[in-house]
Amino acid sequence: MNGKGCDADGNVCTEKDTCKSGKCIAGVPNPCDDGNPCSVDDCHKKKGCQHAPAPSGQSCGSGKICVSGTCKAACLTWDLHAMGPAKGHSYLFGVAAMGGGVAAVGRTRQGSVYHGWAVIVNAEGKVTTNAMLKPAGYMSWLMDAAPGPGGSVYAAGEFRASKYGSSAAGWVTRFDKGGKAAWHLPIQEGKQARLYGISAGADGNAVAVGQVYTTTLHYYDGWLVKVSPTGKLLAKSSHNIGKLKVSDLFYGVAHANNGETFAVGQTRPGSTAYDGWLMRLSTSGKKIWSQTFGVPSHDTLRRVRAHPSGVVAVGYGYAANASYQGRLLLVGGGGKLKWSKMFGGKSSDRFEDAVVLGDGSVVAAGRTNISGKSYQGWLLRVSADGKTTHEQNAGTTKSESFYALTATADGHLVAVGYGQGNASVQQGWLRKVDQKLVAGCK
Repeated sequence: MNGKGCDADGNVCTEKDTCKSGKCIAGVPNPCDDGNPCSVDDCHKKKGCQHAPAPSGQSCGSGKICVSGTCKAACLTWDLHAMGPAKGHSYLFGVAAMGGGVAAVGRTRQGSVYHGWAVIVNAEGKVTTNAMLKPAGYMSWLMDAAPGPGGSVYAAGEFRASKYGSSAAGWVTRFDKGGKAAWHLPIQEGKQARLYGISAGADGNAVAVGQVYTTTLHYYDGWLVKVSPTGKLLAKSSHNIGKLKVSDLFYGVAHANNGETFAVGQTRPGSTAYDGWLMRLSTSGKKIWSQTFGVPSHDTLRRVRAHPSGVVAVGYGYAANASYQGRLLLVGGGGKLKWSKMFGGKSSDRFEDAVVLGDGSVVAAGRTNISGKSYQGWLLRVSADGKTTHEQNAGTTKSESFYALTATADGHLVAVGYGQGNASVQQGWLRKVDQKLVAGCK
């Protein structure tokens, strides 16, 4: 009978199947819409409608984000202190966005030995993973992190195979949201090799930078390695420009849109002085251009980030008042300096990392001296032309510092570092703030 209900395809994901001219005609797909903007609606042909939580951090309306399948106000800031064992120093040196939250890496102490350490925190500030990462050997630690393929995270640092051996190797690893490493890749080059910074390109490959000891000439070079998502070493190269050839190194690296990289660090032009160093390299690791920045004294660049007008480099330099101050540079893609500015007070202030926001403004993170030998975590935001717009100090003890900074999926920022806990033990620290650098809904 025409119009009578029937089942044309045995699929519960179609509805309104009806008889027409003696045949059962399939109806329309079931939209399975549960009305929740924070669910992923789907239909299984046997089980019917399925509703999985949308990724935390996903927008669900103006000023709102999804958190564990529920739409909430986007003001989600937090402050996590005392991360790590109570009786052993722990430090967080690197951070990368991971899903709606972050993965922070560093080192934590087990007995008398340090090992690589990963702390994964979701958008709400809940620690979901707290794990040691260590290849087979004596000691290791991680210095930086970068988002990898498939929601994973790359990390780079240093590895020592034995307690009494004098050699060190660079170390790259990739781990998932549970803190499980897919592989560990120690990279030995000469007598001493270390990796301090890492970045991942659009092709999924990671580039890590650091320093390597050149045995034949007895000096350090800046060092670059390229690693595939499967842990295969693809390329490595060393670079130097220091006149004395005793201590050149890279601390940070960032990818350009075309797959080339920018590396920053320091080079030694004189017997006691250092200059900040910025180099642009091809996809094969060959130098395109190299520039130094700073006054005739101690200057260092710690991290570099892509910017709409080129790259931003951050670090610290020796100021006219004989103290260190945080330094920010904006450099064009061709190596021309657009502006260079110093920030801070009358003592030892420094920047360690930065994030470039959508409007071209820059947020830098580091430490500032508040009195004597006391430090607090320091966040400073400048406009695209380098003018200060927001500034915040943070901390509750006499020894706190931020070492890394990243933007999150919900438009906030997470700074990581360490602070002094009970019994003068250094412990990991993570702080999530909004773009006005405030931790809290204000």
